[in-house]
Amino acid sequence: SANAFQDYSANESALEKNLKAVIWPKGVTEIPASVFAGFPALENVILPDEVDSIEQYAFKECTALKSLRLPESLRKIGAGAFENSI
Repeated sequence: SANAFQDYSANESALEKNLKAVIWPKGVTEIPASVFAGFPALENVILPDEVDSIEQYAFKECTALKSLRLPESLRKIGAGAFENSI
């Protein structure tokens, strides 16, 4: 229904505005493009040791980002992955 979509959109918007930390589970090897683009409250990101790529704009405009540990396995950081963030 249209109301369900509006409720989802409102919840998604609240998440984007308020999410402060992300801990990715072990086994993840790629951080998808634009996955956290425009999350202004995101401060801390913990990536598992297996991550080998961060795709384009993954953390674009995460203006509060303070802490991000990059694993030794990282081989690729896409264009604009941290644009206006760090």
